[in-house]
Amino acid sequence: MTTLVMYGGDADTNGAVAGALVGALCGYDDLPKEWRDGMRHAEWYREKGRALCVVAGISEGIYDSESDQDTLIDGGKGALTEEEMKKREMGIMEKMLLAEKERREATETKRGKEKNRVLIWKSWLPGS
Repeated sequence: MTTLVMYGGDADTNGAVAGALVGALCGYDDLPKEWRDGMRHAEWYREKGRALCVVAGISEGIYDSESDQDTLIDGGKGALTEEEMKKREMGIMEKMLLAEKERREATETKRGKEKNRVLIWKSWLPGS
């Protein structure tokens, strides 16, 4: 499993699918202890899985979407304060400006290399 996930590309997706299939094949109790017991927010995931099975008709039970905080427009986290919103906006702007700076620097570096090639080529011409 580790080799699959570390392979690159869509390996994280492949690892997620393979992990789900291994879990379905082996059953929860037979999963490696570090997979089964080491997951953060495990209870939240279990409840999401249970709700999915009920909604899909795979298992018996009742799912009340209105009492599920995760289905609220804010995901149950509450509205951001003015300060939190400004901090988030500043972070986004910083990322955008840094990306633009990196793009501009890459373009200037490329132009510099192209100009250098022309100068090297011209240096062979008589009278240069």
